Amino acid sequence: MRFLGQVIVAASAIFFDPTRGVSTFTPARPPAIPLAVKSPYLSTWQPAGSDGGNGGYLVGQWPQFWAGQIADWTGMIRVDGIVYT
Repeated sequence: MRFLGQVIVAASAIFFDPTRGVSTFTPARPPAIPLAVKSPYLSTWQPAGSDGGNGGYLVGQWPQFWAGQIADWTGMIRVDGIVYT
């Protein structure tokens, strides 16, 4: 019976520890997201900003080459004969 009491105390200390609820995980936030990479000298990147981007969206900034020049790409899609940008 004494062993059962020790098991219950140990289990409650493990499962109800208040420090276990605090997360120390911080995800990696890259400074840019690769859009097209062929080589180190021919690649296009989407700047993500210091906080990890524009709320998860890729729009809002122009894609750039690795040295910072703007690559003015525009995405277009045609659905049932109507072109959307």
